[in-house]
Amino acid sequence: MNRATCKFLLVMLVLLTPGCGAANWTGPPPLPSPDTVEARKFVLVDAAGNPLAELGAAHGGSGLVLLDSAGKPRAAMVLTSAGEPAIKLYDAAGVVRAVLMVGNDGRSGLALYDSTGKDRAALATAADGTANLVLFDHNGQALAALRPAPVGKAAGYSPKRPENTR
Repeated sequence: MNRATCKFLLVMLVLLTPGCGAANWTGPPPLPSPDTVEARKFVLVDAAGNPLAELGAAHGGSGLVLLDSAGKPRAAMVLTSAGEPAIKLYDAAGVVRAVLMVGNDGRSGLALYDSTGKDRAALATAADGTANLVLFDHNGQALAALRPAPVGKAAGYSPKRPENTR
């Protein structure tokens, strides 16, 4: 037997021996439907490969994040693991400055933050539809609140500090 024939027989022996991966190969896996693409995360990039947006699963929920040219988040639409939607807006430094959310129990709210991420204002509705407006000082402490009053009475202003009473 010449060398080429020996090599061919050796390769065939390895390929056809039971237990070898090649002997049990049944072909490539079926291709997914052309109408379906599955992944945990998608990243949209520009022509230079810089990320512009991310769509994916995170922390039990999902979200779409829009990025600026520096790759920092500027806007996000998220759905929590409980199914509660929210929209977040970020400043150029990537700090959340505003959040709009809706709770499954009927609550909804808008929160505004300063450049350090501290609460500055919040407008919220309870499940029964009553609204509250709260303003915060530079330390994030409640400064004043506007709460609903019983029907037929004026809504009340609740100063939290003596200098707010006039």
